[in-house]
Amino acid sequence: MDGNLRASRTFFESFGGTGYVLRTLQRGAKATFEVVKGWNINAHGAQCHNPYVTVALLGGAEARSEAVRLNGVNPAFGFVAEFELDHPQLDVIVVTVWDSPSGGFVCEAVVPVGTLPFGRAERRWFAVHTESYEPLKDSGLLCEVNIEPHEIDRDDDMSPVVGTFNSMGTARLPAADVLSTGVLPDMLLDG
Repeated sequence: MDGNLRASRTFFESFGGTGYVLRTLQRGAKATFEVVKGWNINAHGAQCHNPYVTVALLGGAEARSEAVRLNGVNPAFGFVAEFELDHPQLDVIVVTVWDSPSGGFVCEAVVPVGTLPFGRAERRWFAVHTESYEPLKDSGLLCEVNIEPHEIDRDDDMSPVVGTFNSMGTARLPAADVLSTGVLPDMLLDG
C-alpha cells in the first residue's frame, strides 16, 4: 500500500471514520518518539528472529534501531527517534518492524501525529498491521511519545482548516483553505 493511501486510511480511521478533520494548524513542533517494546509482533507467522524498527515521517526523515537479538515475539527496543515537524496535525509517523538480516517486513503501525497529545509525554500502545494492512490481533507496539509545539507568533494566520478524508484513500480540502493557509503538504492534496 503506497504512502498516500496509508496516510488517508489512517486519518479516516483515527477520526472515527467520519472523514472530517477540523483543527487549527499548529506550525512546528519537535516529536520525540520512543519505541519501548513490541508485543506478539509475529502473531501472523512472519519469520522474525532479530527484529529492528524504523521510525519515519511519512515522506521524510527516517531513523533505524539496532536489532534485538533472538527475540522475535516480545522484543524490547528502547529506541528513541526525534523529528522536527512542520505541520504536526497533518504529519504521520510510521513505525515498521523488520527482521535482520533478511530485511523482511514483520509489521507496522501508522500514527497520525494530530491524534497524539501535545505538550506532555505519554505512553501508548499502537495497533500493528501486516503489509497488506490486515490488523494483527493481540499485537502492538508500546511507545512513549512527546510532541512539543514551538512557540508561535500571534500574528500568524492560525485559521482552521476543514478537510475530508475517505476510505478510498483520497483527501479533499477546500481550495480556499489551502490557498489561505498555504501549509498543506502535497501528499494530502489530490487533483
